[in-house]
Amino acid sequence: MTIYLVLALVIILPSLLYKPVQARSMVDRNYFGKRSRLETVHIFICFCFMMYLMAFRGDMSTDFRSYQYIWLDVQNLNSIKDFLGYNTVELGYVILNKIVLLFSDNFYVLLFVCSLIILIPIISFTRYSPCAWLTLFLYITFGTYYQSFNIMRQMMAASIMLIGFKHIYSGNLKKTVFYSIVAALFHGSVLLYIPCYFMFRANTRKMKWWQMILLYGFLSVFILSFYTFY
Repeated sequence: MTIYLVLALVIILPSLLYKPVQARSMVDRNYFGKRSRLETVHIFICFCFMMYLMAFRGDMSTDFRSYQYIWLDVQNLNSIKDFLGYNTVELGYVILNKIVLLFSDNFYVLLFVCSLIILIPIISFTRYSPCAWLTLFLYITFGTYYQSFNIMRQMMAASIMLIGFKHIYSGNLKKTVFYSIVAALFHGSVLLYIPCYFMFRANTRKMKWWQMILLYGFLSVFILSFYTFY
């Protein structure tokens, strides 16, 4: 419990030393480098602290051993047939395990890589926030950060899709589909982002009432089907 309180203090206390910058637009290509040096250092320290806690947490979460068993299973997969026949988890996560095994047989190296995949998009996304430290604080206190200790693949997929979220915002369907497919290699539930694109981009003011019923009815059935499956 103490380590969690320390993490919260690491996020809150340094924020008293500087003033947050103005909000940045998601479609602004020139938002990089607009943070003050002190704010940048603060966010980097938060990132390092969060990385350390997530990557080296040990056997303190429900799914820790399940991922260890998958790690051991993947070591015995040597052919394409073995990879395609292994249906315990999505193919992308299996491939990631195999790539890490090329460099190390230490399970914590895999956790470190997975933590990078989860946290780097989160940290990058704070650039769109007018108050980056508060965004991280809410990310932690709402429990999303700690859920990553258990539902790691889902959080990896969500973080990858977080990178592609701005393409939903800007109306780029091809890039939205691309990021959805990449993220789905770690957890198929993120394919829901594709219909969400149409829900977000739909101009409901110009739609007739029956068109809205058909659109949202179809998407609701599609989403519920995915929810039941996963």
